[in-house]
Amino acid sequence: MAVEANYVVLQEAEEKKVKMDGNAINGFGLVGINLGSLGLFGKAGMSNYSLKVKNNSSKTLSDSAPVYGLGARFELFGVRLRAEYELYDIQDIKLDTTTASITYTF
Repeated sequence: MAVEANYVVLQEAEEKKVKMDGNAINGFGLVGINLGSLGLFGKAGMSNYSLKVKNNSSKTLSDSAPVYGLGARFELFGVRLRAEYELYDIQDIKLDTTTASITYTF
């Protein structure tokens, strides 16, 4: 079990002639299972976001929304690889992120 907080810059994305970009501050609770060097986890939390949506007109959406995710990590000799997928439940907008990271602990 763990808690996690992060700040995310959502780079400009386009889907079906709708462009959006923005940022979010997220807080999560994580639950996982360790299988030796491999770990799997699920996460759920809330996001405080601000999105600029541009299609025929422009508008800014600022609110809070639930966020859910899944991930995996692998650690060997102090090097940890982590990959995760997060889905933001924002009104009628499909917003998801996929991230990968590498850390070294000494």
